[in-house]
Amino acid sequence: MPMLTPWMKSLHARRSRHADTARQRAWAAGLAAWRRRAGLAPGARVFVLTGPFPDARAALAARGWAENPDPASAWFQLKWSLRAREAWVRGCRPQRRVE
Repeated sequence: MPMLTPWMKSLHARRSRHADTARQRAWAAGLAAWRRRAGLAPGARVFVLTGPFPDARAALAARGWAENPDPASAWFQLKWSLRAREAWVRGCRPQRRVE
């Protein structure tokens, strides 16, 4: 494997940051579109619950969170589940929280 010069390393780092930023913008645009379709305010926080959590659902709703009823949806900022396979979302970004 060729040795990377400092310049090559910095170029790679800039490209990686740009790709991450582009993915974050695309995700944010998708979430904004979902909010519009759901009739929510632009800054509404969105959660997904899979399983019987009536107390958690009520507590989040009381704090102004909006529920996304589709458990397979990628449009959320918090996802709560009993099973890890239900909670894991491909490409989960830092701005989303999975419990």
